[in-house]
This record gives sequence, C-alpha cells and structure tokens, in this order.
Amino acid sequence: MREFDFASVVGDGSLRKKDLAVAIGVFDGVHKGHRKIFGTLAGLVDGNPGLESVVVTFSSNPKPGNTGSLDTLRLRKEYVSTFGINSFCVIDFSEIFSRISASGFAHMLACMGNVRYLVLGKDFRCGSPESSTDGPGLGFLLRAEGLETELIQVDHVLMEDGEKISSSSLRRMIGEGDFRSYLEYSGQGYRVDLMTIPYRLDCGVLVFSRDPIQQLLPPPGAYGAGLMLSDGEILGCTLMPGSSDLRVVIDGTSGNPVRKVSARRSLQIDSIIIYGEVYGNR
Repeated sequence: MREFDFASVVGDGSLRKKDLAVAIGVFDGVHKGHRKIFGTLAGLVDGNPGLESVVVTFSSNPKPGNTGSLDTLRLRKEYVSTFGINSFCVIDFSEIFSRISASGFAHMLACMGNVRYLVLGKDFRCGSPESSTDGPGLGFLLRAEGLETELIQVDHVLMEDGEKISSSSLRRMIGEGDFRSYLEYSGQGYRVDLMTIPYRLDCGVLVFSRDPIQQLLPPPGAYGAGLMLSDGEILGCTLMPGSSDLRVVIDGTSGNPVRKVSARRSLQIDSIIIYGEVYGNR
C-alpha cells in the first residue's frame, strides 16, 4: 500500500488520470464500523478492473473535544493495509486546512483524481464550520466539478444496546478499563504504539514515561497484555499504568524473558496489546 501526502498528490497529479474509489474519515482506532467502510471499498475494486482504492485520513483528529487518540498514523496505516487498499492518503490537518470550505475540499478531491465512488459513513461532514456539508452534499459538489461520482453511504454498526459503534464509545470503554467490550466492538485488542517511546529498566521491569504517549490509556491498575517486539514476537506481560509512567512486567515463562531483557539490555519494542484487567485488581 502506497502512502501519500494529500496536498502533494493534489498538486502533482500523480493519481489524476486514475479512476478512484475513495473513503474519507478520521478512522481513529479502526473498529467494526470502519471495517465495513474498508470492506465496501475493497469490494468495489474487486468488481471494477482498473479502479484504485484510496483511504483519505487525517494527521490529527479534527473533531474538537477528543482527549487522547486510539491509535497512531503508523498503526492506522497497518490496519488499513490488511484490507488490500491501494493508497493511504494523509491530510495534514492544520489551522489553515480547517478553514477550507466544503466546496474547496471537493475541488481538491477532483484535482486528486477521477473519483468514481465516494464511500462514507452516515455521519460524515467536511468543510469549515460556516461552510460544511454532509456526504450527499459532498457528492453533489464533486458532480459540480464535472465528475460522475457515485456516493455510497455505509450504515452504522450497532452494539447490543442499539448505540452505534464509534471512536467515542471505544474511548469510554478504555476509560472504564473494559477491554472485553473493546475487543468485541473494535474487532481487535487495544494496541498502544511504543516504537518511538524510550524506556528504562528498573529491577527487570520496563518503565515508560507517559508524557510522549499520545494515545488514551486505561485507569491505574494491572492489565493482562502482550508486548509486541519489532520482529513480531509477543511476550506475555502485565501492564501497570500510573500517573506518570507505564510499568511492564514480563511473564517469567517461555525461557524466562525477564532474564532475556536483562541480558540484552535493550528490546526493539513495537507496541503493547492490552487484553483486560487482571482479576481481583479492584
């Protein structure tokens, strides 16, 4: 899967002569609703030879009031790539971009390529607050640009209580330490990106500072988890988030990985996957 900067691909015309199926959204913490959108996008490409799929997302969450991301761009790109998407296109959501009107955004999409299909969630909106529009409105604006764009709006996926699965509902689950529900409604364990986060060893315990971690973390406690290394190996461990740091105690099974950590002094860490709260923690 190729990765593009949105402004660059609009300006250089590298996709301009291609027929595109485009999905647009934040897609923070890819969940079952997002997966339905990506599956629809992949299905369009399977049924239309020559059509290319593009996921357009944002470098930061443009929605106000969110506290902590559910993923990083690196993890999001990895998730999206599993659907066989051709291109991953990132909008640098700056203050300048936030002032672009819906019609201005539609013009940029038209400059990007021949958008034959536009795949959006039912609650999609774009454009600055005073000039925003919804999915049908964006489809109309693209047709006004001379494109023959077909809009496909994907229905929400609902939880058992009838509430739609959303990034907001997943944030609530993390805030409550409810990783069983998170797994059920996201379709994957909650994964915290640690690739660029330094750590120190304290009596065999890995200690990470919370400050550089931009993702939402669960309440203080002890959580069963898996420490993923850069080579794909996963070490069973217990995660203990505190007010200023994260402590990771690696299980002493399977060749005593605690001793392995101490001997190597450094592990190439990718991320940690949180499975659930340790029984009896509260």
